[in-house]
Amino acid sequence: ALLDLSGANLTDADLSGANLTEATLLGANLTDARLSGACLSGALLDGAVLSGANLQRADVSRASFKGVNLTGAILTDATGEEARFERSDLVGVVANDAALPRAHFVLCACDGAELAGCDLSGATFQKTKLDEADLTGAKLDEATFDGCTLIEADLGGGVSARGAVLDECDRTKLRAYEKGD
Repeated sequence: ALLDLSGANLTDADLSGANLTEATLLGANLTDARLSGACLSGALLDGAVLSGANLQRADVSRASFKGVNLTGAILTDATGEEARFERSDLVGVVANDAALPRAHFVLCACDGAELAGCDLSGATFQKTKLDEADLTGAKLDEATFDGCTLIEADLGGGVSARGAVLDECDRTKLRAYEKGD
């Protein structure tokens, strides 16, 4: 049977390098947990609290994050191909140099997120707030932004956005730089 930690209180737990592939962590409290290098591929984290959690170098590919609190979480160098974030709070998340190709962000708050150098190629953002987010040097090729806010977001410094679509997005004071700036 697959691991079921639904509702578990794992505050401050050290789960570094743990194999939590396809684990069920519905509503689990992982506040300030250390999950660096952990494998959460295909895990169900709906309703979980991961505020301040360290997921550096973790694998969250195809994981489900619906209604999850990830405020201030660290996902630097994490891998998350096709991860799904829906109605989740990613305010102040640090995901510099993370690889999140084809990830889905639906109705999320990503204000002030640090996504510099992040691979978000083919990612989908629907009605997601990215106000004041740092996307410098991010890979946004073929990414779709539909009904998002990017107020004062920074898309400068070598952003790659070939084929990216920004549809009905608020881009007030968006910082984007042309090559050579």
